[in-house]
Amino acid sequence: MGVDEPEDAPIQPEPVDRPARVSRNDDDAWNLGPVRIPRPAWGRDGHGRDDRDQQQDQAATEDTISEVVGEKIVVLHVHAGEGLCFTAPAVREALEASGLRFGQHGIFHRHVDTSRGQQPMFSVASMVKPGTLNPDEPDTLETPGLALFMQLPGPFDGLSAFEQMLEAARRLTDQLEGHLLDGTRCDLTNQAVEHIREELREYRRLAHLAARRHHA
Repeated sequence: MGVDEPEDAPIQPEPVDRPARVSRNDDDAWNLGPVRIPRPAWGRDGHGRDDRDQQQDQAATEDTISEVVGEKIVVLHVHAGEGLCFTAPAVREALEASGLRFGQHGIFHRHVDTSRGQQPMFSVASMVKPGTLNPDEPDTLETPGLALFMQLPGPFDGLSAFEQMLEAARRLTDQLEGHLLDGTRCDLTNQAVEHIREELREYRRLAHLAARRHHA
């Protein structure tokens, strides 16, 4: 199933017979603060170096990887279905239950603890431009779909971060009774998931080589 790209103007949804259901059975397990995942494979051992040195080295290494390997963005979508819309209360409740918190750029983020403090591991925006999901403006939470995305390089292992994002996307899909799509807005198949994992493994390999040259 493919979904057409939205126009600049918000999609006008057809009436929804009932609000999207959000199960609260397992909420306690998902009311998560910042999490810890493995450092990137190319990260250097910070033993004996102060935090500022580590942060500067991390940032410089990421800049090198961006220049040599390029940036990589991984996107998943949770779509309400043709002509339908997720309701504002259901969206907010589902996002917060999945450990996402409202923050920078007017969207939700899942954070990870790093040497530079808490950093976004992945983020969630509306599929409708400009993408904002502001709890103080309920109209922005009513949306035909959500876009989950992560950007590399970052101060975390990309493959581990993707697994966290995939798990959150599946939970949101279940709670909001939506459809899980890939970055091209086609059904997310097992084959597509494995393809993303392989791409992330290759990116990690190339990033490691670039980092070694940077530190040589």
